[in-house]
Amino acid sequence: MIATDDTKPQKRGNRSSRSRMALGSLIVADAIALFVTVLLVNPLQACMIFGTAVVVWRASGLYSRRFTLSLLDDVPALALGVVCGTALPALVGRGGSPMVAAVTLLAGVLVARSISYAEIRQSRRQSDDGFRTVLLGSGPAAITLTDRIIAHPETGLRLVGLLEETAPGEGGELHIPYLGSAKDLYRVVSQHQVDDLIVCDGELSSAELVEVLRACSRLAIEIHVVPPLLQMHRLVATTDQVWGVPLERVRRHSVTGLAWRFKRFMDVVLAGVALVVLFPVLALVSLAVRFELGPGVIFRQERVGLDGQRFALLKFRSMPHASPYDERPWSVSAEGFLGPVGRFIRRYSLDEMPQLFNVLTGDMSLVGPRPERPLFVEQFSSEVSGYGHRHRVPVGLTGLAAVEGLRGDTSVLDRAYFDNCYIENWSLWLDLKILVRTVVAVLRGTGG
Repeated sequence: MIATDDTKPQKRGNRSSRSRMALGSLIVADAIALFVTVLLVNPLQACMIFGTAVVVWRASGLYSRRFTLSLLDDVPALALGVVCGTALPALVGRGGSPMVAAVTLLAGVLVARSISYAEIRQSRRQSDDGFRTVLLGSGPAAITLTDRIIAHPETGLRLVGLLEETAPGEGGELHIPYLGSAKDLYRVVSQHQVDDLIVCDGELSSAELVEVLRACSRLAIEIHVVPPLLQMHRLVATTDQVWGVPLERVRRHSVTGLAWRFKRFMDVVLAGVALVVLFPVLALVSLAVRFELGPGVIFRQERVGLDGQRFALLKFRSMPHASPYDERPWSVSAEGFLGPVGRFIRRYSLDEMPQLFNVLTGDMSLVGPRPERPLFVEQFSSEVSGYGHRHRVPVGLTGLAAVEGLRGDTSVLDRAYFDNCYIENWSLWLDLKILVRTVVAVLRGTGG
């Protein structure tokens, strides 16, 4: 595993301010096009078309920060937004055909954006204060990319230096400062106020690169990857590039974005509603456990959550206090310690219901990697590749690995794979799918 420096990166506003200026320029350009359209044709139609078009344009990445701005590349997405925007005024059916407004708006946007793109490129050429960039890797692709970044300042990229496991010799083809190896990434980002990291071919293996990129997932930088077979890589409108060299942006989870804050809001709302609706079930299970096992209905066990923080996980007891089950090796079954009630509540996952309180307190989320005990976290982190990266997000009441059947005595490697797959591909829609699959699994009694 690649170790990284523990130095925390400083907060920086340079990239954000430059990005906001470019975004503001695009918004102004589109607003001017709308204003002209409103003056020339039906104002209501123009506003309805524009409102829908902006949604499509944003989804197509036309308001994102890009190094290469090409109006011709953007024409299909711009036209698609306007075409989609004609649907609403066509349904309303007032003020005649919306096609006149659509054509006028599209023409205005093309002219306004053409001017805006030219201004952004010119501003980048004339400014030394661009996007401070570090390369990771020193192979042939890195050499090609370095030459093209230097030759095309309109991209806004400004090379700060190189990270590689071995310092290149003097007189090499990469004429940029050597800043250290991959383990120095945190320090380099902080000291040099880095905005962008570009991963090229180098000495690190694919597995080591994954370790590095996951370890720096909290850094306030954008990460791009040069595809291995860049000469055969297909350039499309959604692919950024530097004079023909494609750059794939690494999609990373964000625990600070609006969508993630909404996830937390929905956790609180759904957990609160579930506790109210399921109160009779909670009461019945409590009575049944009390009757079978005696005092002490709730079982508390230390588990590991977000960023390795420990918390007390709550469950309904399903075994006697005297059971040696809690000291068992990880893969030993608990079946021999279960009575009828314990077996039933485990089968239908009713023993997990108290964890709704863990969700309310913020120790857990409804959906995330399932939490494990500290002893096994230490063991698996040293034995299983990628296991420690599960703790980049809050642990969950259910998760992708769980709904894929990875519960009980199943592969830890597979669990780590699906947990990290969930993190890399997280969305609110993915959470909803996992919750639906969890409800179906509970009703079928496939817990345990």
